Amino acid sequence: MEITANQKLDAVLLYLDNDKVNKGNGEMVDMVPLGDAQIQKGLKIRLDDRAITLVMDKLLRDKYVNYNPVNQTYWINFDGKTFIQNGGYFQEKINRDYKNNIETRLREEVRRISKTNLLLTIVLAFATAIAAVYYGIEIWKFFNPAITK
Repeated sequence: MEITANQKLDAVLLYLDNDKVNKGNGEMVDMVPLGDAQIQKGLKIRLDDRAITLVMDKLLRDKYVNYNPVNQTYWINFDGKTFIQNGGYFQEKINRDYKNNIETRLREEVRRISKTNLLLTIVLAFATAIAAVYYGIEIWKFFNPAITK
């Protein structure tokens, strides 16, 4: 089965969120070198270096990771942590599809109701015209009793 782009993005973001690297002074920070064997080993899915580069570029554009060009390291930022904790790209797609589905159903329902309202308006206008003619005749008869007898 083909791994989707969203699955790749979520896998790398999860890895960045869960991985800790020792800075050397005992401080543990969230940092993963790009293309390192560590990132390949840590991922639950297999990605080649090109795929990782594409994924990291997307994560950078979406501002979920930061990049240090000096030592070529990436680390997840707070927005990325929040995003992945809320379900990541996969959940975002589900939410977007659900929202689009609701919007589509609402549009269809509004169209149906609009057609029904138009039909009812036409029926009421026709009935009003018939009533106007009938009561017009009755009023005419009332004021002209000699003609109707």
